Parts: sequence; C-alpha cells; structure tokens
Amino acid sequence: MNTKSSLTLTANLLPSDIAWLFPEYDFETMDLQQHQGVIIERILERGTWEQLRWLFAAYGEDRVAKWVREHGFRVVLNV
Repeated sequence: MNTKSSLTLTANLLPSDIAWLFPEYDFETMDLQQHQGVIIERILERGTWEQLRWLFAAYGEDRVAKWVREHGFRVVLNV
C-alpha cells in the first residue's frame, strides 16, 4: 500500500485541490487556524480520502472530533 501523499500544498499550507470547496473565500488568504471550522466542515462533507488524511494530520483527531461533537449534524428520532 502506498501511503505517500500526492497532495500539493499552497503557500497557506492548504491542499491546492480543495480550493473549489470555498468559492465565497479568497482561497490564497485562508488561514488554517482562523478558518478551521469551515475547512473541517467542508473536507468532512466533500473531501477525498487523501484530503481527509491531510485534515487529520493538520488538525489532529481530537480537534476534528471536537468539531463534530460541537457542530456536526445529528439526527434525533423520537420513536
């Protein structure tokens, strides 16, 4: 299994192939810390496996899990 990443990072350390996820932002000026909520949200929602691996490497499992607990969509069924 080849685990070497083929992602190309931009100057702001974001993968260049995720720019399309942020059409309303100036992608080149996005900041890993300032925009972490929207970055986590959109990569979890629409990212590839490779982008997900980058996400967990960049933010860590604890930070991503915290975001999911605080902001992730939950379905509550009252049966």
